[in-house]
Amino acid sequence: MAAALAAGVAAATCVWWSAGAQEQPRTPVGCDGGTLAQGAAGRVMDGRTFALEDGREIRLAGIEVPPLPEPQEKSPAPGGIAARDALAALLSGAQITLKQADAQKTDRYDRIIAYAFAKRDGADRAVQADLVAAGHARGCGTGGEPLLRDGTLAP
Repeated sequence: MAAALAAGVAAATCVWWSAGAQEQPRTPVGCDGGTLAQGAAGRVMDGRTFALEDGREIRLAGIEVPPLPEPQEKSPAPGGIAARDALAALLSGAQITLKQADAQKTDRYDRIIAYAFAKRDGADRAVQADLVAAGHARGCGTGGEPLLRDGTLAP
């Protein structure tokens, strides 16, 4: 059951729709996009943002995670710290490969938007799929819209 769920999540998180601020034709880009970068993870900022050891910042495509609590926040959203820690554990000691997720390779903060694959013992693991399968993230479209099981955007 867990393997089937992970496979479905991987399929859902590998569908990314590209659209600009104005309505433009949408172009699907799958997980087989070109390799943007490779390296080891440095620091992890939150449940979907990290930096490679060379300093380039990465924003994981296709997922949403709970925010980290703000200092002295009285009622923080649950799960932000757990999502950050889960991402750190998935990336730790692994060789990271980043695959293009969208026609636009960076966001407005100049972070690389990508699908991340962590290689350990010769096997690649889809980082976003592992976060979703563990309950730390949910699949979404470019605007944060939830995805259906078949990878299409929910109405």
